[in-house]
Amino acid sequence: MARELVFVNPESMEWGPIEKLGTGAWLKVLSYDEETKAGAYLIKFDDGFREPLHSHPGAHDIFFIQGCLVDDKGNESCAGSYFYSPAGQKHEHGPFTAKGDVIFFACFDGPVFYPEE
Repeated sequence: MARELVFVNPESMEWGPIEKLGTGAWLKVLSYDEETKAGAYLIKFDDGFREPLHSHPGAHDIFFIQGCLVDDKGNESCAGSYFYSPAGQKHEHGPFTAKGDVIFFACFDGPVFYPEE
């Protein structure tokens, strides 16, 4: 079954913790397909949160709404920036540190995390 038509107001949703990332990582699930594990999310990292080096099994698009993520080389992805990563481990990215409270929209074409994670 494909993802269904969805209308949501993210302002009326509560932020839930992203357990796999630990304290300081939050999300709102905007849409999700149980079969393919594809989904669309609002994700928030608290100021100073450190996201480790990682990859995803599926491709994903990210659009930054607030704040900046900074990698260890000083490269910043800030509000208004767009990021795309193809599927697979060879496309590792991070680690990133949140500069200010960071909010971004993320759309994954499959699972967010590898099954063993």
